[in-house]
Amino acid sequence: MRCASDSSAPDEPADRVGLEHRATAALEMAHVLIAEDVGMQAALVRRYLSGVHDVVDVVDTAEDALAAVEERHPDVVVMDLNLREGNGVEATEAITALDRDVGVVVSTVYADEAMRERALDAGADAYLVKPYDRDALLAVVESALE
Repeated sequence: MRCASDSSAPDEPADRVGLEHRATAALEMAHVLIAEDVGMQAALVRRYLSGVHDVVDVVDTAEDALAAVEERHPDVVVMDLNLREGNGVEATEAITALDRDVGVVVSTVYADEAMRERALDAGADAYLVKPYDRDALLAVVESALE
């Protein structure tokens, strides 16, 4: 692909090259499921992922998270540990048993090492303590995709 500053492509408008680049980037977006029972936190996670990854669904229970993984086949799940019904550790175990290729990023207020170990033992790829910024979330989502 030629870049907009490529002088060998005088007939190709710069905005056309930009569109091609955005189309290529869109093909590389991961499909992300958010499992979070606090609406404001779910909206924040969605906003952080916006433009970089495709949020396929937002759910607030462990049962709905498992059903969404079966139906929507996300690449990554951003999983809260305290869900409206069920808990994120058990949901993580069920999701990774169902499909080991799905990355799970735990997003929680629990900063203690014991909870971190439980989540990682359940199959989580990363453990992120709230509050966090956009860069931190994107970094762990990317690592879960590898």
